[in-house]
Amino acid sequence: MRPLASHVFLLLALAAVSGPSPATKEPPRIPGAERVQVNLVLIDVVVRDRKDRPLSGLRREDFELFVDRKPIDPSNIESFEEVCPAPAEGTAPSGQAATPAAPAPTAAGTTPVRHIVLYLDFSQMSLAGHRQALKAARDQVAVQVGPSDRVMILAFKRSLRLVQDFTSDAALLASRLNEMLDDVATVDTDVLEERHQMTDVAGKACDGTGSTCVARRELAATYAHMEQARARRSLAAIEGLMPALAGIRGRKALILFTDALRDEPGIQYLAIARSTAGEVGINIKEELLRLTREANAAGVSLYTVHASGLDDTLTSEFRDAHPENSSITAEAADGGGMEITRSATGADQGQLYTAAASGLDAALSIQTTLATETGGKALQRTNNLGAILATAWQDLSCYYLLGYRYQGSGDGARHSLLVRVKPGPEGEPRRGLTIRHRPYYTDTSPGEREQRLLQSAMQAPDLFRSFPITTEAFALAPEDSRRQVLVKATVPLESLSLTPAGPDQMSGRALIMGEVRETGGGDPVCSFRHEIPVTVPRRPDAASRLIFETGCLIEPGNYELALAVLDPTTHEVGARRSPLTVPASGTSARQAYVSEVYLWARDERAILVAAGAENVGLKDRASTTAFVPRSERRLAKGEPATLSFLFCPAEGENPTPGSPIRLRRSLLGEGNATVSDFDDLLLSAPPDGTTGCYQIVNAIPPGTLGDGIYRFTIQISGATLGEPIVREAALAVD
Repeated sequence: MRPLASHVFLLLALAAVSGPSPATKEPPRIPGAERVQVNLVLIDVVVRDRKDRPLSGLRREDFELFVDRKPIDPSNIESFEEVCPAPAEGTAPSGQAATPAAPAPTAAGTTPVRHIVLYLDFSQMSLAGHRQALKAARDQVAVQVGPSDRVMILAFKRSLRLVQDFTSDAALLASRLNEMLDDVATVDTDVLEERHQMTDVAGKACDGTGSTCVARRELAATYAHMEQARARRSLAAIEGLMPALAGIRGRKALILFTDALRDEPGIQYLAIARSTAGEVGINIKEELLRLTREANAAGVSLYTVHASGLDDTLTSEFRDAHPENSSITAEAADGGGMEITRSATGADQGQLYTAAASGLDAALSIQTTLATETGGKALQRTNNLGAILATAWQDLSCYYLLGYRYQGSGDGARHSLLVRVKPGPEGEPRRGLTIRHRPYYTDTSPGEREQRLLQSAMQAPDLFRSFPITTEAFALAPEDSRRQVLVKATVPLESLSLTPAGPDQMSGRALIMGEVRETGGGDPVCSFRHEIPVTVPRRPDAASRLIFETGCLIEPGNYELALAVLDPTTHEVGARRSPLTVPASGTSARQAYVSEVYLWARDERAILVAAGAENVGLKDRASTTAFVPRSERRLAKGEPATLSFLFCPAEGENPTPGSPIRLRRSLLGEGNATVSDFDDLLLSAPPDGTTGCYQIVNAIPPGTLGDGIYRFTIQISGATLGEPIVREAALAVD
C-alpha cells in the first residue's frame, strides 16, 4: 500500500450530465452524394405533354436556358442527364408515360432512385386535416412505394422529429403513419382554438355605428401575432431541413401536408375586426423567400396538400349559421381515438364565415406559392389527397437534369431561370407542353453555404451521419443560480481531411457548432461556433480522436444538446442531439454537500482542443497530454487519472485554523482490503468565494491499480460538521 497524491482547488467540480446516447445502428450513408460548387447550379426539369404524361427522349440540344431573361450559350450547360424510363421498343420517345413504380435503368446502367419526404406539419393542421393527411399518406405508400423509392417521414409540432429515415419498406412506412393516426400527442391544440378565438374577437363590443372597435382590433392583432410566430417556426423548420437534402443527387420531392399555414397569418381574426395584416405589422414574406431559396439551392420541389381537402370544418360550420356552433377541442376517447366537444356561442355566423373563408384563401395561397416557387405542384380542393403522391412519384420518374456553369461572386443575388423546349426536328412546334423547374438560383458564398449546412444539421441532426460523433456534458460548480457546464464532443480523426504540413505532421480544420435548448423548444440558453485547427504528428501511434471542449452557464433543468461538426474541405457533417440534465448544486445554507465522484483521465490517442470555455474556468488550448472528463468511471490499466469531487460546507460553518475539517480517502479492493490511500487533508482556509466549495482532486499515478473493481471511499469530519460525512464510488480498471 502506498499513499497517493491529492490537491485542494478552490475552483469547480465535475458531474456527468449526459453521456453518449445508447448505441444505435447508424443509417447507411446516401450514395451518390455530390458537392455543389459555387459556380454550378443544377436545374431539374419536368416536361409533360398535353395529356399530362411525362415527355421522355429529349436531348441537350432540345432545351433553351435563359438566365435573367438572357439566352445562355449552350457551352455553359456543363452537364445534361435524362432520368426517364427508356422508350418502349419500336415506339417514338415523345409522349411516353412513366411508370411510377418501376423506373428503368439509366444510360449508366443504374436504376434511378426517387427520394420523397413526407412532411406532416401538425402545428399547422386542423383535426380533419390531421386524420385525412395521415390516412391518405398511409394508403398511398402502401401501394406506391417500390424498390427504387426512398421515402422519409418527418413530423413537426414544437420541433422537427424524424419519424422514419429513408427506406423502401412500404409496410414499415405505413405502420409509422398508422401509429400517428390515433396519437393525441400529434394534435396541436393551438390550431383547434381558432374557432373559439374567432368568436372571442367577434364578441368584442363596437360603438353604435360599428366604425370603432378598439377592443376587437386589439384582440385580433394579438391572435394574429401568435399565429405569425407559429408560422415562422414552421417555415424555419422546413428551411433548415433543405441543406440536409442538398447532398442527394437529382430532383427531390417534399410533400407538405398543412391546412392552417397561411401567407397572411391571422387574417381570419383581422377580417372580423375589419383590419389588415399590414396594419398590424404581420409579414412573413422574408421567411417564405428564405425557404424557397433554400429549397431551390437543394434541388427540392415542394408538393403542397390542403390536408383537410373539401372537409374544411372552419368554413362549413360558420356557413351553416347555427348559433350553437363554436369551438372544437380534441380529447382522447375510449379505444384510443378522438372525440369532438362543442360549446355554444351566439356570434354572428355570417361574419365568421366570411372571416373563415379569408383564412382558407390565405392557406391555399401559400400552398400555391411554395409549389410554384420550387417547381412543384399544389393539390388543394379535393378529398383525394393521395393524388399528390402519385404526381410527385411520376415527376421523379421522368425529368432532366441540367448543370449550368456560371461565374459566381457569392453576393447573394437572385437570378431568374427559364427553361424552354425548342421546336421538333422538322421545326414543328411542340404544343401543349407543361414545363416545371426551379424559377431562380441564388449566388451564395461558400461561407454562407457552410453556415446553412451547420444550421441544418442543428435542426435535423438525425439526417447528418457522414461520420460519427459522441457528445457528453458535465455540470461543474455553481455560479449564482446557474451551473458551469463543460460540453465535450469526440470525433474520429479519420473522418476529417488532413493534409501534410511538413515532414512531421498532418493538419486540417473542423467547424463545430452547438446549442442547448430547454426540452420542448424555446430560445437557446447557450450557443457556440468555433473553427478549430487540428494538427496530428505523422507516426504510427499518433492520435486517432479529436476531443473538443467548450463551456456554458445554465440554470438547473432539463435540456437538449445539439452539436454538429463540419469538415470544411469535404463539407461532410456529423451531428447529434442528446438529452442534458443540469442538476441543482445540492448546496444548502443549512447542510454540507458532497458531489458525486468523477473521473478525469489522459487519453493518449486523443488531441484535445478547448475553445470558448473561459466561463467555466478553462483556457483555450490544444494538447495531446491533457486530462479530460469521462462519464463512466472506467480506467485502462496503466492510464494516469484523477478522481475529483466537490465539498461545500454549510453556510457559516467554514473551517478555521483552530477548527479544521479532515478529509480521509482510500481505495479499497476485493474484500474491503485497502489497496492505496491518500494523505489526509486538513481544510482550514475558507472555500472559493464564488462557489462556496472546495474541489478535491486525487491523482492516481500510472501502474497503481491492476484489473478489477475498486471502491473510492471518502470520510469528512470536523467540529463544524457535527456527524461525519461518508461517501463512496466504484472505479473499474481493465
